[in-house]
Amino acid sequence: RQPITIGTNQDNKIVLQGLGMPDHLCEIENLEEGVVVRTCQQQETGQPGAKSMKARVCVNGSAMKENEQRKLKHNDKLFLGRVSAVRLIVPETEDRK
Repeated sequence: RQPITIGTNQDNKIVLQGLGMPDHLCEIENLEEGVVVRTCQQQETGQPGAKSMKARVCVNGSAMKENEQRKLKHNDKLFLGRVSAVRLIVPETEDRK
């Protein structure tokens, strides 16, 4: 399986726009050990001459560092950039029955 890539660039599987959203923000991947999110190389975002905004990914309010990988659980909240938020829904697994 290919990871789900997120960012402003059209080559991402999920394309989002807004403050704190770079070309390639992060990847979400379903591995044998579970679902993980990986941040990409951090970069400043924004228009030339405008106040720049550091790209960010937060899991349940906790900011991730550059090139960090974190395991995700059902109902985790992901904050992507400064304006997008999603709740992770993981299909039913043996431990959730």
